[in-house]
Amino acid sequence: MWAHVAAAFALHLSACAAWSGGNAWVMSAGGTSRTVALTREAGNNGKLEALLVAKGINCVEVPCIAFTDGPDSAQLPQHLASGAYDYVIVTSPESAKVFLQAWDAAERPNVSVACVGTATGDALRARGLEPAFTPSRAYGEDLAAEIPLPPSAAVGEGGAPRVLYPASTRAPGTVQEGLEARGFHVVRLNTYDTGAAAWSDADLSNAARAAVAAFGSPSAVKAWVSHMGVEAAAAACIGVTSAKAAKAAGWADDRIFWPEKPGMPGWAQAVEEALAGVPQKV
Repeated sequence: MWAHVAAAFALHLSACAAWSGGNAWVMSAGGTSRTVALTREAGNNGKLEALLVAKGINCVEVPCIAFTDGPDSAQLPQHLASGAYDYVIVTSPESAKVFLQAWDAAERPNVSVACVGTATGDALRARGLEPAFTPSRAYGEDLAAEIPLPPSAAVGEGGAPRVLYPASTRAPGTVQEGLEARGFHVVRLNTYDTGAAAWSDADLSNAARAAVAAFGSPSAVKAWVSHMGVEAAAAACIGVTSAKAAKAAGWADDRIFWPEKPGMPGWAQAVEEALAGVPQKV
């Protein structure tokens, strides 16, 4: 790991035109050199970038994660076509992408989709599917606690309400366990996997330039640490789950920032707070 860190900083230092007393850490003049690493998968950082650029914040894309098919991905279309479920649970933009591909393969059956988060809901709406339910906050535990029982279950008909949960292989059991505690029957399919993206020399150089890394998942936190450790940048997290992952990885409490309500505007605000709380790199 430290070999990667050394290489990254060597690339960064060679690119710097000047130093301040031999120290690469200086406060930026007028905030013009504020740089944030965007760590979602390649091509999926545009929404956060637009919000940050509008605030005068420099962004570099340093993808930390990449997606692959999960062991149950081929089963999803037949489950959707069966009509056996009261709800299909979609918890992230990547889950929405996987779901929509399977929905197309199943010839777009009538399904009732409950989703987590604005971006996830927008991905569904873009394809003509209005979410049947979205929780008050973009957390899986809130969805599990707040989703209403279907009418048949509410009057005691038809047995336990059935939920199809196409998920990442790495997703914790929070959603499933919360629903089952309320009497739902949950069928979980591990339809995709999240792994670390390979980094190029350019990615290492960009990471070394960043005063803040913006994390959208625990997987991104883990991948960043494998290359950069926890001292290279403060952590600006989309929500408390990623913030907990950053703390577990070793970031100091005063270098972890996250919004009370997850989502793009709150995430952008967390980035601003992180930049205000740490020195800037040249």
